[in-house]
Amino acid sequence: PAAGIAAYDQLGIIGYIPDTKRIGSWAKKDPQAAAELLVDKMKSQHGGRETMKEIAKVWGESDPEAALSFGLQLKDHNYRYTLLVNSMKAWAQKDPEAAAIYLEGQADVRLQATLGRGLVSGLAKTDPEAALAWANENLESSARANAVSEAVATVAKKDIQSAAEMVSSMEPGGTMNYAVAQITNEWSEKGVTDNDAMWHWIESLSDTEARERAVEGLEWRLQLDTHNGLVDLVAGKYGHLATKPMVQRAAHQQARQDPQSAARWAEALPEDRSDIALKAVMDYWRGVSAEDATAWETAQRR
Repeated sequence: PAAGIAAYDQLGIIGYIPDTKRIGSWAKKDPQAAAELLVDKMKSQHGGRETMKEIAKVWGESDPEAALSFGLQLKDHNYRYTLLVNSMKAWAQKDPEAAAIYLEGQADVRLQATLGRGLVSGLAKTDPEAALAWANENLESSARANAVSEAVATVAKKDIQSAAEMVSSMEPGGTMNYAVAQITNEWSEKGVTDNDAMWHWIESLSDTEARERAVEGLEWRLQLDTHNGLVDLVAGKYGHLATKPMVQRAAHQQARQDPQSAARWAEALPEDRSDIALKAVMDYWRGVSAEDATAWETAQRR
């Protein structure tokens, strides 16, 4: 592992992650030496972050205070954050009371927020309700939202339905919106367009803003799965969930291929999104060829 870490950046393989199981076994012998070597030798953010997570996990289990003390001295923000959060997460899983006492003794509000995210995530492994209760009682604003979303992500990896129910019961607002994004991100790993369970859950959300956040957060995944993913959503059975900007972007995508066909596509959409899509198509068309757009509109009125 030491030789692999030293050679990692020379490979230049984007997205490759070292074998974390082997990293963990190696780091148990001397986690500080492992962390020091990593910081010194590996500059890749992606590979370095995943490797540091594993080192933090074993160090947080064996000597969490030493791990946190070392993490606080790191100048590299990514390594510092990853070590602090994940060593606290491991500590909270092993001894949540001791981890909470340590955190409450920190005077730096920003450090409390960072460590709080790890604590809540660790607690969520064994007691999700306790994790949410702690976050609501001890954290504020974005720190609370981030910690809660971390807890939801932890639960979702094990039981997506339980995590979904947890989020549905939250009070509307920023914290719920963060959590909704975590749920849909995890759910979408199983597919987007043919994922009825996910879409039914989004439909069931009573808060309008939460529903919009959920759907908007899926747009990149839709486009990643298929070139026409957004267009298919807007025209499909869950199109009523698409936000106005999403409908407009789908219309522009169609119009770039063929404005006239796009206009017919827009007209055929259900009433709740047809006018929005048609206006977006015509606005685009006028920018490309005002004469052709006007001629088409005139013909439609006859």
